Amino acid sequence: MGIQRCFIALLLAAGIATGIPAGASAEFFNETQIFLGSVVKDGRVDYAAIQRNRGLLEALVETIANYDLREASAKERKAFWINAYNLLVIDQVVEAWPIRSTKDVRGFFDGIKVEAAGEEQTLNDIEAKHLLQAFDDPRLHFVLVCAAMGCPRIITEAYRPQSVESQVERRTRIVLNDPEFIRVDPIRKRVEVSQIFKWYSDEFLQTAPTILAYINTYRSSPIPADFTLSYYPYDWSLNAMSVSVGVMNFDNDSRNISGGGSNLQVYTPSALFPAGQYEYKLFNNLYTQTSFYDADGEERDVNERQTYFTMIHEFFFGISPRVNIGIDLYLKSARFDDEDASPLEVLSFAGGPRHRSALSWISPKVKVAPFASLPGLSLQSTWVVPLAHDLEGQAADNKIFLEFNDAQWWIQIFYDLRFNEQLLLFAESGILWRIDSATDEPDNGFQTPLKLFLNYFPGSDATVYLSTQFTPDWGEGLESYFTQAGLGAKYQLTDKVELEILYTRFPLGKNAGAGETYNFGLRFIN
Repeated sequence: MGIQRCFIALLLAAGIATGIPAGASAEFFNETQIFLGSVVKDGRVDYAAIQRNRGLLEALVETIANYDLREASAKERKAFWINAYNLLVIDQVVEAWPIRSTKDVRGFFDGIKVEAAGEEQTLNDIEAKHLLQAFDDPRLHFVLVCAAMGCPRIITEAYRPQSVESQVERRTRIVLNDPEFIRVDPIRKRVEVSQIFKWYSDEFLQTAPTILAYINTYRSSPIPADFTLSYYPYDWSLNAMSVSVGVMNFDNDSRNISGGGSNLQVYTPSALFPAGQYEYKLFNNLYTQTSFYDADGEERDVNERQTYFTMIHEFFFGISPRVNIGIDLYLKSARFDDEDASPLEVLSFAGGPRHRSALSWISPKVKVAPFASLPGLSLQSTWVVPLAHDLEGQAADNKIFLEFNDAQWWIQIFYDLRFNEQLLLFAESGILWRIDSATDEPDNGFQTPLKLFLNYFPGSDATVYLSTQFTPDWGEGLESYFTQAGLGAKYQLTDKVELEILYTRFPLGKNAGAGETYNFGLRFIN
């Protein structure tokens, strides 16, 4: 970066540098090009490197705040505001780093005020007031970069007053000929385009009769007018050069996640929510068995159907991108019936010697991302507090085991690893202690569960996954264990609502059940 500064200074001294007037404005555009050239590659931004050394960006942000536009020409204003918008987006990402998406930051575009040209305003204000309204130029949508993979790519050049019109024209042609941005399928006679054309259709239709006609204005190979037009999902995942945050693990040569950036992809189990964001999840688990594994691991019939239903209400709230708090509430029901009875009978929530239901547990929890360099790693501490009396059914009037009487302390470790655009491995491990209810001290036993989930994302709004789990229970040696394997799927119903289904079986065990589970979940993120 120092060599680049010296080179620009020498050119300016020789009077041949950039062809724009010397002074504060010339310095701003030169410094912007130096900065972008050092942190942008192939349309991605090295936010982690900027966060480690923010000197030049801070100087540019200060220049933007105090830039004097009173005597500026229309071309200078246009070039200034384009650069200012793109730089201020980068600055706000770095301020919140590490994040997965600008959607992680509440009010990123419409709430957080920045100072530009002596005025406090939001990024949306800059885009609408100083660019789209001031210049009435739809091409601006192809040079303004919102830090998302769905945006046109950011470039290493500064937009300059003397060349801004030719730069905007060139970028528009490049973007509208990019097969990743305009996805033409000649076999099926259809074309998929960015949601940008839907959101700002009125602007594009001012200069062309249809969206397709506007696009063809800049295409080297026009798209036939009879092709069907549709819009692919907008990818809000971060345009980071190199980052491993939850579902994202990009390198310089990787391509963007097709249609990604949904909550389904971004908020994996290791993820934390930014300040002010929250999650509600309803998860229903129905476990049923007619056999169990004995102390030798042999499967034995129990000569009846034993069914347990658990409904979990989960709440999480973002204190900061590194700290979340939450609470879970458990409703439990158990029913023992004839072997040929339906497992769904447990949903009657009936009482009696062979049926039982109770609000069983409440569980406050804290989740943290301890290392900024490993944002895909998180730790969670949960305290499980029993709510009902005699959950184990030891009293004369409560024969059915519903849940353990003891309080529990649970430490979990979550980690995400993305292999490519469509494959994600999620791992969970930890340790669980039970606190003896009679002595309020830890008993001698503990569990060390290990879970693995291999996810395949066919698109941004769906995933299918294979799950496996091994959970040993330790006391004086390995007292019991169970294994679990399953197949599940999740679907992003709306931008805030997600559905999940999962089926599992228990293929091996010791002093443990040999049943199966049916699971249904619903998650809401705001």
